[in-house]
Amino acid sequence: MSKAAFIALILFLVVLGSTNIYYRHVEKGVPLTRGEQVDIWQTEAEITFSGTGNPVTAKLYLSDDPNYELVEEYTASPAYGVNIVRGEQEKTEHVVWSKRSVKGEQTLYYQSAFKVKPYPEGQEEPFLEPISPLAEPYESSAQATLMVALDRSGDKATLVSQILSLLDSDDQNIALLLSELSATDAFSYLMSLAEVPNKPVRGLVLEDGRRNQSLVPMVKVHIDGKWQLHNLEKLSANDEFPVLVWLEDSPALLDVIGGENSNIRFSISKRSQSALREANRSLSSDDWDFSLYHLPIAEQNVFKGILLIPLGALIVVFMRIMIGIRCSGTFMPILIATSFIQTELLNGLIGFVTIVSIGLMIRSYLSHLNLLLVARISAVVLVVISLIVVLTMLAFKLGWTKGLTITFFPMIIMAWTIERMSIIWEEEGGKEVFVQGGGSLIVAVLAYLLMSNNWLQHMAFNFLGIHAFIMAAILVMGQYTGYRLLELHRFTPLANLPKEE
Repeated sequence: MSKAAFIALILFLVVLGSTNIYYRHVEKGVPLTRGEQVDIWQTEAEITFSGTGNPVTAKLYLSDDPNYELVEEYTASPAYGVNIVRGEQEKTEHVVWSKRSVKGEQTLYYQSAFKVKPYPEGQEEPFLEPISPLAEPYESSAQATLMVALDRSGDKATLVSQILSLLDSDDQNIALLLSELSATDAFSYLMSLAEVPNKPVRGLVLEDGRRNQSLVPMVKVHIDGKWQLHNLEKLSANDEFPVLVWLEDSPALLDVIGGENSNIRFSISKRSQSALREANRSLSSDDWDFSLYHLPIAEQNVFKGILLIPLGALIVVFMRIMIGIRCSGTFMPILIATSFIQTELLNGLIGFVTIVSIGLMIRSYLSHLNLLLVARISAVVLVVISLIVVLTMLAFKLGWTKGLTITFFPMIIMAWTIERMSIIWEEEGGKEVFVQGGGSLIVAVLAYLLMSNNWLQHMAFNFLGIHAFIMAAILVMGQYTGYRLLELHRFTPLANLPKEE
């Protein structure tokens, strides 16, 4: 493969991994860290009215705030037909209750839960709609107020600040204007005069534990490509609490046909839950999302272990190619590290060293029997199984319950490890056995530390794109042909040569 093609492959893997992580985190809301919590705001709309004995249709307009995502919704309405209407053809989303004959006091409930979107959808800047001038002298007061604000400001942002400041002052023009309009309507009218896009809206102040709340009139102002929400009703809402915009384009919040004395009140409650669980709940309805959470739980648990193996492979490649540590077997340290995850590190080290040491002694006796390879390996497998059984029973008798976990060691791999080390001992001596055995344990411990990291476990299972990064790193290291770190000691005599004067 040419150098250009290799670089293109690496860039493709990096882009693929980045795209997957971006899509899962930004678009689907999967958190980057384990244990992250998300606030869920539960709202309940209680609708009351009196039936007159005629057919009733009650329509409640619903929130479509782009800064919030609807998590769940319910209706409580015995004996009523319920229809929740959503879609691009509908200008507004709403829920409709209907019943053929209703008489007496009626109560309907609509419950919904919202969470804040970490990356809200953008909104287009609206067209400026023409406004009708106010009657005199209110129009002159509005124009005079705007001129003062324009004179004291330099851009739209500072203009908004100046108008808000004037509306809170004792200016005579403001007093006259507020005698005709509410503070919210006056602010919206002044923004329209200044040709600043704005929308009168009604929002629900999200304060935990509040009951019998009403929607608060507010104004959305479009500044620097973003919508800013301004609350002019200082007595009815606290700026410290978030606001869910409930009503924007609808003329009324509630329409009741066939009933009288209708009323609506809101209650708010907040709960916190796992951001990962909430994201997976949202993804469960997406048939095109390739998430491992769609699999049965048993298969999920299998993949939680399998997807850690690339992390171990990354350590093995780095330690062997870049550092130069010699191991007994290419990927045997990965399997040992996987066992360490089940046994814990100290228990695993003790069990591994004990089984291999005793196995080498028994293997040395088998070498005198002149057995064929297949028979000798099979005998070593039986020896390993016997050692695990004996050590497990001994640990149980001694009350060392953690020692019972040595059953997680891969028996066949342990047998091949003993066989390989025995052959190396016979051909190259005991020193080489300790070098390769020690190197295998060092690499296995480092792989275990990486594979047991909670954050990496979370990323490996929830963001499959991280494996593209691992593949790219392995391919890059695979192209390395320089000296390994442990080989540099051979050049020590050159550094000690006397310098020429």
